[in-house]
Amino acid sequence: MSTNGELDSRWCNYDILNWDIVVKTNIPRQYDGCSCGIFVIKYMQYWNRREITSPFSQEDMETIRMKMPAELIMTPLNALTRSKERVLAMQKV
Repeated sequence: MSTNGELDSRWCNYDILNWDIVVKTNIPRQYDGCSCGIFVIKYMQYWNRREITSPFSQEDMETIRMKMPAELIMTPLNALTRSKERVLAMQKV
C-alpha cells in the first residue's frame, strides 16, 4: 500500500470500477442453473479474443457433458498415462 492509502499495483488499470463495459452479442448463452462451468470451459476453448470460433449452445450441453471427461483424460497434456490406459481398456469391454 502506498503512503496515501491506495493499493500499489504493477498494472495501471487494476481499478475495475473504472473499466469500460463491453457487451458482446451473438455469444452462447446459458439458460439453466447448472451449465456455467461447462460454458466457461468452452468459452476459454473457443474464444480467440474476437469471437467464438466454434459455436455451441445450451442444447449442446448434454453431448458436451458426455464427451468432456474423455477429452480431458485423453488430451496429450495429461501426463497420467494410467488414467488413459483405463479409459482405453473400457472401450475394449
